[in-house]
Amino acid sequence: MMVNGVRDIDRKAVRSTIMRGFRTQGLYMKSAAVNMLEKVLLGRDANLDEMQIKRAITMVANEIQNQALESNLIGEDVMEKVLAKWKDSTDSTASDLDITRVMQVVSAFKVPKFAFRNDRKQFVQLTQTKHAHAARATSKAQSFRDRVALLTQRTLRDPLFAPTVEGVQRTSQYSLTPLSALLGIRSNESEDDDEPLVVLGMITQLEEGSFYLEGLDGKVPLDVKGANFAMGLFTEHCIVICEGRYQDETFYATNVGFPPPEPRSETLRYHASQNFFGGTPTPAERMDIITEFETSNKGAMFICFSDVWLDKPLVLSKLRRVFEGFNGMGSNLVFVFMGNFLSEPRNANSHRVLTDCLNSFCDLILEFEDIQKNANFIFIPGTKDVGGSNILPRRPIPGYCSEKIRSKVPHCHFTTNPCRVRYCTQDLVFFREDLVNKMKRNCITPPSGRIDDEGAMDASSNLVKTVVDQAHLCPLPPHVSPVYWEHDHAMLLYPPPDVLVLGDKFDAYNLTYEECLAFNPGSFYSSDFWFMVYSPAQARIDPTTSMENKAAFESRVEFSQVP
Repeated sequence: MMVNGVRDIDRKAVRSTIMRGFRTQGLYMKSAAVNMLEKVLLGRDANLDEMQIKRAITMVANEIQNQALESNLIGEDVMEKVLAKWKDSTDSTASDLDITRVMQVVSAFKVPKFAFRNDRKQFVQLTQTKHAHAARATSKAQSFRDRVALLTQRTLRDPLFAPTVEGVQRTSQYSLTPLSALLGIRSNESEDDDEPLVVLGMITQLEEGSFYLEGLDGKVPLDVKGANFAMGLFTEHCIVICEGRYQDETFYATNVGFPPPEPRSETLRYHASQNFFGGTPTPAERMDIITEFETSNKGAMFICFSDVWLDKPLVLSKLRRVFEGFNGMGSNLVFVFMGNFLSEPRNANSHRVLTDCLNSFCDLILEFEDIQKNANFIFIPGTKDVGGSNILPRRPIPGYCSEKIRSKVPHCHFTTNPCRVRYCTQDLVFFREDLVNKMKRNCITPPSGRIDDEGAMDASSNLVKTVVDQAHLCPLPPHVSPVYWEHDHAMLLYPPPDVLVLGDKFDAYNLTYEECLAFNPGSFYSSDFWFMVYSPAQARIDPTTSMENKAAFESRVEFSQVP
């Protein structure tokens, strides 16, 4: 039933949801503005369910936050402007779209910052400082506290650790003990108790050769001699769950593992209205059009390279062969080039050499008009590239080095390391770092787990499990891999992305863990010119419907070699 062009559903509940959604962002609305938004959300053309309405309210509020507001009281003039912009973005069909309209490249320095507030039992978005590189000393400790809080709340949702509710039969098997509670336990109490203690905290080395377990409410000495470690790469500053006993003011661990992972779909179910990824969320009423384009555009491809040494003539020759193979398909292509872009370490001449190499690469692209005009290019700096320190996130390649290619190639993105890409409904994270060797060198215990075909430890499976379970791209101590404290949230993998590309000089791999597809294209030059191609349309195929669909789904990532 329609009343004045508005669906006759629980309008009072929708109005209350609007007011509440804006208040959580510090905004208040005049009655006329509420009426305007309510009419759009409940209009005959909207056809939104309750969850979509909540997401739409959050997206409108986020867009209003981006406006130049004179006060936090929102009137109908501001609402009209935002809704007009929102309507313009939805007035299209799947046939009107192309990759440039459904893809966003999100810089690490533009990722929104959230923190879990235990008193509210929810994440709140924080206002970031303008001069984040010169952060306060307290920011370092806060970044670690935020990581521990994030994994603690995720762990407490897991059926194994869910807290007991009075009057409800207990289904969880373990109960997390706060570290502060250990301080009141006498040695004989823990020794006489048959029930082992289970604690969560971050492994640190506060004294030479002595490990500690640090949490939000204290720290205790940790003894892991003789402990059984689960699969993964355990380093300092990893967050772990330990099972054991507390004696003589020391926690003696018998079993050590990572906090249980949570699939992306499950995390989004709890935090549907939060935009952890960054960029502009897809309006709910436009989702059907985007999904249709995503599944129908079967020619879309992300072509991923790592260690593209442009100062090697042979590399340019091989890239020419790649462009020859893909020429004529430009509108469906996204080329992702991850550094390092020079074969030699940084020196005084590196800026000039890189500029000349990028200019030569630009001349190569210009030979293929279709690719030059229609294809998208993403350049991600490596660990030894010019333009920034080794602190993460790394800034893009300097503008003066890439001036020519940016002026000649219209869809060219020089971005940060790591960077995020939103394509239709899929979230992709790209990170260039030699993680396997770094993590293995800094393990506090030899890794265990799956053995590969050659009888060696499967380092790739251990690595992917570690970064997904830790919800962090680089869970290493600052002296090994320094991070800008105020931008540590840009390194988080929460929720896990659909696709995680870890550019590494280690051997190429391709695996799926907890709904997250992870792969490494390997070093382009050192691996005899192999690269990887990801087809996002095939990732949306249901592999259970037929053998043909199963084969298509499993081939969504393919290794290719330049002849």
